[in-house]
This record gives sequence, C-alpha cells and structure tokens, in this order.
Amino acid sequence: MSTFTEINPDVQKYVNDVLSGEEVAGEAIRLACKRFKDWFDREDFWFDNDKVNKVIDFIGHLKHFEDEFAGQPFILLPWQKWIIANIFGWYRADDHNKRVIRNVFLLISRKNGKTALSAAIMLAAMMVDGVQGAECYLVANSRD
Repeated sequence: MSTFTEINPDVQKYVNDVLSGEEVAGEAIRLACKRFKDWFDREDFWFDNDKVNKVIDFIGHLKHFEDEFAGQPFILLPWQKWIIANIFGWYRADDHNKRVIRNVFLLISRKNGKTALSAAIMLAAMMVDGVQGAECYLVANSRD
C-alpha cells in the first residue's frame, strides 16, 4: 500500500499543481484530483504504485506509428500518467485483485492524442492488468 508521497512523482506533481492552481484545469479535473488525493486516507481502498509504474513502463515501450511521431516511443505526459494512476492504481482492500475503477469515460479535446492514449490504455488493460478474458471497448462519436 502506497501513500500519496510515495507515488509516481509526475502524478504527485500534477495533482498538487492542479489543486494549487498552478496547473490550469476545469472544475471537474480539480475535483477529481482532490478525490484522488483524498482516497489515500480511505481504509477500504489501497493504491498499488508498482502496478501503475508497470503500466506506465509498458506504454513507454509502445511506439507511435503515423505522422511526425512515427517510430518514436509513447512518452506519457503528467496528466496522462495521472489518468493511468486513476485507472490502474486503486484496488479494494477486501479483494486486492479487484480494481476500484472498472469503467472509464474519457473526454479529451481535439489534437491531444486521445486515440493513441485510449489504445495504449486498452492494450495495458488486456496485457498488463492480469485479468483473464479482459474485454475492452472503444467508442467514438463518428466512424472517421
């Protein structure tokens, strides 16, 4: 079980910067960062920093395949690492194999790599998470 001060430093800095106002973020993100930090005080959840770092490392071995980034490694930005930490870090105290966050709905503005990030998250969920028969679905608002 990790404490907030023991987690990935990029995630820790992003959360603190959003909460202090140094990082510009909307109200929903600010509240999500507050919830993320508050969950470290809960006894019914625990945070697996090793799993988060394993997923971040896995995604870092993926390579972009088109445009100007083709062939370059997928380097996650702090806000993307925070999303990974939210999805893959929290587990129920009564069942250490059951993630708290099991359904994810991401809203990311245009030209911020949402397709690449979503694909990386889905690959990690299928290959790193350790859930046999994992099912992942990706939905968009248009076929394009």
